[in-house]
Amino acid sequence: MNSVARTRCCTFELLGALALLSAAPVRAQEPGPRLEATVVVGGGYVDNPFFDDTLQDAVTDLAGPVGFVAPGLGLEIDAGAHRLALRGSGRLTRHAGAADALGGHGALGLSWRGPRRAGFAGAASVEARLDHLDRYPEDDRQQVRADSRLHWQPTYRTWLQAGVGGTARTYPERPLETTDDQGELQLDETLQGGVGPLRLGPLSVDLELGAGAWQVDANINRLDRRGGQAQGAVLVSLGQFGVEASAGRWVQSFDVADREDDGTLLGAALSVTPASWWSVRADARRLASDSTAAEGRFTQWQAMVSVAFSLTTSLAPAAWLPLGVERLADGRWRVVAELPDARRVDVVGDFNGWRVGASPMRPADPPGRWVAELTLPPGAHGFMYVIDKTRYVTPAGVPTREDGFGQQVGVLRVPREGQP
Repeated sequence: MNSVARTRCCTFELLGALALLSAAPVRAQEPGPRLEATVVVGGGYVDNPFFDDTLQDAVTDLAGPVGFVAPGLGLEIDAGAHRLALRGSGRLTRHAGAADALGGHGALGLSWRGPRRAGFAGAASVEARLDHLDRYPEDDRQQVRADSRLHWQPTYRTWLQAGVGGTARTYPERPLETTDDQGELQLDETLQGGVGPLRLGPLSVDLELGAGAWQVDANINRLDRRGGQAQGAVLVSLGQFGVEASAGRWVQSFDVADREDDGTLLGAALSVTPASWWSVRADARRLASDSTAAEGRFTQWQAMVSVAFSLTTSLAPAAWLPLGVERLADGRWRVVAELPDARRVDVVGDFNGWRVGASPMRPADPPGRWVAELTLPPGAHGFMYVIDKTRYVTPAGVPTREDGFGQQVGVLRVPREGQP
């Protein structure tokens, strides 16, 4: 792999990370240790296959179909206001057609999120990863990544996050200017902000903007470079359906060579979540690069379809139902709230996409009492009440936890059939 190939890979990974801006519904879990198993299966077509476990030769065209399976396992522990998570993941990727290669990666990470004070919360994580692609045996890559972030949530629908990170990579012998193993250190800073969810009738809209800069120092001077990028994304949700569009612009320069690269990244995705434990996603991306050097001009794209499955189980010994919640004979659940100052009340949660109007409550006797009957799948659900379509209220007298956005949400655990 020459310097052009490695530069392309690094650029695509950085911009790809900003493309996955989070606008997922708030999802609360019950307190205590939780174990989550996930698997993602997918495939599609790529023109030069750039995944997080893929490297390419800059001369050979590697366009063709691709398929992958990516399992993961995580353990998350709430310790008061602190949250710890240990996660392991892997991916096995098969490139067919002109690529004709089998790639894989494995990663192990540890993360921490601290308590929130005045809307601010800090987080830190470290991850070790190993990549391999058998078409180019010399392209094994080992890396350690560390990140720190400061998150500020002044209101329920606005947030700002600043991050600093670093990656140390080592590569085995390469056919470059030396026969020694090569390495590089990458430092990057990001600033992201978002607004949402905004309610436009039945639609939920999230807007996000991000900017960042990076600097890479390698033991081969020709690979030293620095750059920056800016990107925006919009996510529109309607029930279980979601549509996402993103666009970005980047530029980088090489410290030794008289050369500058710049380009654009465009992305679009459609997702469907029929149930809380599985979802389907189709996405397409196009990266176009221009350069003062001919070798830096290229266009690459990918179109993928994937299915994700997840299973979360609590390791806490006890199950509970909050006060004011009871199971009906037809299998539904009745939720009762005491909100005497309300003219209208809606119950929102991850079971209805946090959409105001999806589950309205009706007034009942005595005055000030509100009631709704809900169909809830088994599992732990976060929920809140919304008074007069504007004021979010944490349920009283129920277990609560922080939702990651500066709010405390009630927790309702629905047992499976046969469970107490």
